[in-house]
Amino acid sequence: MANIQLVDYVRKMKNEGRTEEQIKAILINSNWPENEINDAVSEAATVGSVGTGGGGSAPVFSGPPSPTVQVQPGPKSDLTAFDEKTIATIKWGAVWNVVDAVIISVVASLAAYFWVASIASQFGAFGGLIGGAMAKSSFINIGGLINDVVWGAVGGAIGGFVLAKFYSPVMDFQARYLGNKLNTLFKLLFWPRLVGTVVGSLIGMGMLFGLGVIGMVVYLVGALVAHFIYAKMMDKSVGQYYPSR
Repeated sequence: MANIQLVDYVRKMKNEGRTEEQIKAILINSNWPENEINDAVSEAATVGSVGTGGGGSAPVFSGPPSPTVQVQPGPKSDLTAFDEKTIATIKWGAVWNVVDAVIISVVASLAAYFWVASIASQFGAFGGLIGGAMAKSSFINIGGLINDVVWGAVGGAIGGFVLAKFYSPVMDFQARYLGNKLNTLFKLLFWPRLVGTVVGSLIGMGMLFGLGVIGMVVYLVGALVAHFIYAKMMDKSVGQYYPSR
């Protein structure tokens, strides 16, 4: 038999307009075992209320949507466990991080192209030699692109695993120290990545200045687009597992 409090919680959430998928996602994120969630959802679909004297009376359990406070959660999942949420986040983290990496690789090549073209136009005959060499070379470094794809997939999978296991404490941290400005999955994935790209380029490589104005604009716009796509598609793919704060 399903957990009575959990069944009543599911019913209450349904009465508030939540779908079964949304309710399951909240409970999974609260470390409830999937078999108990499925049992509770199935039993909640029956007529009447569990734990009360008659059908249609108020549920025994009532409280705010978060079951982590009002419902005694099941055992904490092990950090090495690969549940549905973790597997989905690893898979889509790898996929969309590869897309991010490919876009960044292409725009970096494009920014470098404008930088070399700018040098070539400023140095007369020597510039002609640079321009000729540039014309004979491949615009996209295939080897570098393949490397970006491989490491993008690896990094995205690792990032997905970390996200699945530490989302709650990270959200608690940002709420306490960042004024809850990163209170959704999209914001959490988009803004730190974009800021990190800009700061890393300025401090680590001086790349944005080295590429000149056009190269700088191309690279920044490309990074903005790449990181936006990554964060937006991650939110669309696995956002149901990660409730906003």
